[in-house]
Amino acid sequence: MDVIWKSAIGAVVLAGVLLLSRTSVPYLAGLMLFFPALGLPAFYFIGVSEGPERLRGTIIAALLSMPLWGIWALAFYFLSYRFTMEQSALLSLVVWGVAASALVLIMNGRF
Repeated sequence: MDVIWKSAIGAVVLAGVLLLSRTSVPYLAGLMLFFPALGLPAFYFIGVSEGPERLRGTIIAALLSMPLWGIWALAFYFLSYRFTMEQSALLSLVVWGVAASALVLIMNGRF
């Protein structure tokens, strides 16, 4: 049941982002992506089901991954000048995957 609840929250946030991107203030759509509507329920359910220690570890991992979002967004931004939207999306995901792999290797002490 909690998966359905999380999916519904995600759908509401997505609809909000799309609606805001069509207004005269599209930067609000970018801000909405950082609204904790997805993180708050996820962290809550992790804390309740796994305990506070696991919750804190998950929050640290989320904080460490924030630069990866910036890398992905910058890649998508610059790639959109040269490629189609679909190609830019795919290539930016590849860039994110490489950066995420490097972060995992660094966190595991293998890099």
